[in-house]
Amino acid sequence: MLFSFRSFRTVLRAWAERFQAFLAALPLWPLPAQRIVRQFREARALTPQTARSFHARSRPDEDAFIQLLRTGVIREPVRGRYYLDEGSLAELRRQGLLPWE
Repeated sequence: MLFSFRSFRTVLRAWAERFQAFLAALPLWPLPAQRIVRQFREARALTPQTARSFHARSRPDEDAFIQLLRTGVIREPVRGRYYLDEGSLAELRRQGLLPWE
């Protein structure tokens, strides 16, 4: 058999994960998401050890934060503490899944 069932399943899973990331990134509002990314950078919350709490200032900020959390750009190593995962952000940019930059 040219393609084994297992390899097809692996390919299908990879495409499904990519599609989920794409769908999760769709509702990101560029300005609130950019503002949140900037806030985490300015606070130097870039590792699990430097994670900070986050309080949204508006409904669009809250929505953007939730989507950034779902896509893995924002991580929660400890309940209520968050940091910016620059690697995930760069990967989403590379894949063209962010509506800015």
